[in-house]
Amino acid sequence: MTSAEMTSAEMRTHSAVRARHPVELDGDGPALSGRCREIAILLHAFHWDTPFELYAHRRAGLAAGLSGAEIDRLASRLPPPRLSTQELTVFGTVTAVLDRRHLDRAERAAALGILGHRGFRELVTLLGHDELGAEDHLDPAPHGGVEVARGRVIAPRSPRRRSRSSR
Repeated sequence: MTSAEMTSAEMRTHSAVRARHPVELDGDGPALSGRCREIAILLHAFHWDTPFELYAHRRAGLAAGLSGAEIDRLASRLPPPRLSTQELTVFGTVTAVLDRRHLDRAERAAALGILGHRGFRELVTLLGHDELGAEDHLDPAPHGGVEVARGRVIAPRSPRRRSRSSR
């Protein structure tokens, strides 16, 4: 597929794909494995049905070590068998964000515990790039949740307590 054959939506996706590979947040290289990154990208591509991203990342997924059968399971939103703990965490985190647009505190804590801060930040950055290409904004998270937007995690503000003198 040449750039002349791509629609403007495919061009935006292509630009986002090129801009984020690999995501290096602190100069030490990616924190997530290639398989984890491709699981996240493919889940997003299947969810939004983005033709160029699917075309490019089916190939990138195979190059990263995913099998054709694993990619087919991702297309059905089923976790492939024999995923590592980190890969399962990426699968669960991405599907939660795609389904509900946020993570609750327990999901965030679990993802941080397995992926670490660098890995979690990298995953949020990947999703942020993708979500910016798909929509202009994300729905606000319910109180107590964590919103993933524009490549960063936004924790909700806690309600302010009124002092006794202001009652």
